[in-house]
Amino acid sequence: LMGLPFGLTGTWTCTSTNNNLTINPTTGYAYATSSTSGQGTISAIINTGCGNITLPAKTVWVGSYSSSNYPITGPSSASCRQYVYYSIPTLEGVTSINWIWPSGWTYVSGQNTPNLALQTGTTGSGGTVAVQAVACGSPGSYATKYTSVTGICGYSLSVSPNPTSVETTIELVNEDPEKQASAVEWELEVFDQSQVQKTKIPKIKDTKYKLNTTGWKDGVYIIRAKIGDDYISEKLVVKH
Repeated sequence: LMGLPFGLTGTWTCTSTNNNLTINPTTGYAYATSSTSGQGTISAIINTGCGNITLPAKTVWVGSYSSSNYPITGPSSASCRQYVYYSIPTLEGVTSINWIWPSGWTYVSGQNTPNLALQTGTTGSGGTVAVQAVACGSPGSYATKYTSVTGICGYSLSVSPNPTSVETTIELVNEDPEKQASAVEWELEVFDQSQVQKTKIPKIKDTKYKLNTTGWKDGVYIIRAKIGDDYISEKLVVKH
């Protein structure tokens, strides 16, 4: 307590969930009394001579954190090359936060903060994101979150024009320049707003297919391409 007027005195107090915190009532120096971790509060009381004024309490964390204190929030599944975001709660007294992510994924931002941004890889396999918080010089255990990666990695669908009224071109785009020349057989399906299959074209060997939408009702349709056992989808808007 700095700058108290003459005649006023202050006293420090503390509480903790595990009785692992003590404080010098005069100096305000607080320290842990055991290796047990838990939450505590520190407050000060000012004696004015005419009564006491209790200042707002400060919440503190005593000891190190464990993974149960910072569960990871993030997606359970994502598409190939999709941007994904993970977060943990804001923690008192944390001096560093260390994130670990799967090899083959791309780091975007957020190391040493509660929020992490990544881009998934192109292998089609999932990966585990882990985080460790350090407080009072003691690193906590790692919290983990597994995210599966789905879809046809290395491919995307191009729909043009979109919106359309009569015809649109569906193109299966190979995003791997080393495989641009290789042909792949694929299947095209279209579903209407009620998830009813509108059309199905099997065994397409060209990378482009012209889809006739004459007579279709206005609305949003789902274009789905199938390569092997995997799918990739895009939206098509029909508007007259």
